[in-house]
Amino acid sequence: MSSVIQKIFFLSIFILVCVQSFSQANYGSQYDNRGFEEWANYTPSNSNSYEPLDWHAFMSMSGSGLFYIILQNKQIDESTAVRPESSGSKSVRIFPLPIMSYSVNGLMTNGRLCLYGTSLDSPDNYITSDLTDEHFNTPIEESPDSLTIWYSFRCDDETQQGAIGAFVHGEGDFRVKADMTVNTPELVVATTAINLSRTTTANSTDYNWQLISIPIVFTGPCTEPAYILFMATTNMSVGTGSGTEDMFFDDVLLIYNPSLETGEIAETYLFFPVDEQSIEIDIPFTLIGTMSPENLNAPANVVTAQLSDADGNFDNPIEIGSLQTDESGTINALINVADVVSGEGYRIRVVSSNYPMVAEDNGVDITIEIETIPATYIVIVEVFPENAGTVTGIGEYEEGTEVVLEAVANDGFSFVNWTEDGVELSIEPLLSFIVTENRTITANFHDDVGINKIAEPSVKVFPNPASGVLFITSDFMVEKVSVFSLTGEMVLNIDNVNSDECEIDVSSLKSGCYIIVAKGCDANYTCRFLIN
Repeated sequence: MSSVIQKIFFLSIFILVCVQSFSQANYGSQYDNRGFEEWANYTPSNSNSYEPLDWHAFMSMSGSGLFYIILQNKQIDESTAVRPESSGSKSVRIFPLPIMSYSVNGLMTNGRLCLYGTSLDSPDNYITSDLTDEHFNTPIEESPDSLTIWYSFRCDDETQQGAIGAFVHGEGDFRVKADMTVNTPELVVATTAINLSRTTTANSTDYNWQLISIPIVFTGPCTEPAYILFMATTNMSVGTGSGTEDMFFDDVLLIYNPSLETGEIAETYLFFPVDEQSIEIDIPFTLIGTMSPENLNAPANVVTAQLSDADGNFDNPIEIGSLQTDESGTINALINVADVVSGEGYRIRVVSSNYPMVAEDNGVDITIEIETIPATYIVIVEVFPENAGTVTGIGEYEEGTEVVLEAVANDGFSFVNWTEDGVELSIEPLLSFIVTENRTITANFHDDVGINKIAEPSVKVFPNPASGVLFITSDFMVEKVSVFSLTGEMVLNIDNVNSDECEIDVSSLKSGCYIIVAKGCDANYTCRFLIN
């Protein structure tokens, strides 16, 4: 009897390897009922045979013989103890079965335990992905990169260890023997296993839940994954448990390393009219793999679209839109004219937040053209003396426009030159320039009639040339005297003369030719004089 029980203990360890998965768009192939919230009775004749839906222990095994008879007992139960921040209300508990002086390990699998052999080495004792019943197998489309699961292990012996393990295998009748050797090695794709240490003492209400993550390593030789088989046990050492230990599992999840790719953008030329402040652009992206893992209490993932500068540089990217998602999609982005300049080398890429990834841009340059209204400037022309002539071309111009001014003298006057801020621009009546700023220009004219009147005896200006003092005598009352350079700059101005005789101090003037204007209430006289 003891020999049989020892073989049973060894077999119970082996049953540890099974993984259940279900298909969910965001996460890829996954375990069905991975939070152990649903329970089912696979043996209607026994009301005590409830197991988690799609997860199994001894009550749902198939077989015959002594192994089968002894081990067909309940060693699995539902529990309300759940991992921290769980959104569910249940977990699964497995526990040992004391028989005489031994303790048959508690175990759980997503496959089926088959006990038909009469010896430990019999190929008829195995765990399998039972392909005849969908509740006893977990199909997958590709091999996961890792396995994560929450567990709590209550045990008084701190040296005792449980274990979990998994086989990814190909299509076919895959079988694992009691010593964990595979009867069908040609179907092996990848494997994983880890020992589980105690998290708290037996019967403690402080479960001290632990999250573990185990890499799933490709071993081959099969390269076409079809199913994944999982098992868990309360004790790696056969028959040495105290019988008071138990193990809890919650929220198991297969992890597929994610990848992010920027999609093809249909609009590669964006034009901003002058009255447009923003432009919408659709940015598709491809996101595959496990994002926002629910058993990691991770926040929701956000995919953000970024715009480079006009040279394709992402040192200071501009965020133009985002989408909260764990899978592929399209971002309806918005580019603001205030954030860009006209250019032909813009690029767009996407980044993710939860599992930080930066996708390459799609390698396509985007042209942004912004229509601008040219600046306008005003060109003003002052005529000196007043009413001496007319000027055409005065007005408002767009920046970069050619301006042509033409000066036409009135009768009795002749054009002298164009000046601006006392600087001569031209002596030709036509003046042209490209406008880049506001301009105030003076058109200077000679009073030819006034010059002729200087010779008349009624007005005298002397000495001419002068040096220190210039005298004026007139037969009319002079109210104001002004002296101008030939460029039109006023160099002297004397108000309130109110006399027919006056002296003008010109000692401060440099040598050269000047124009003097004497104004009265009903007469104005202009003449030239020299300074030596």
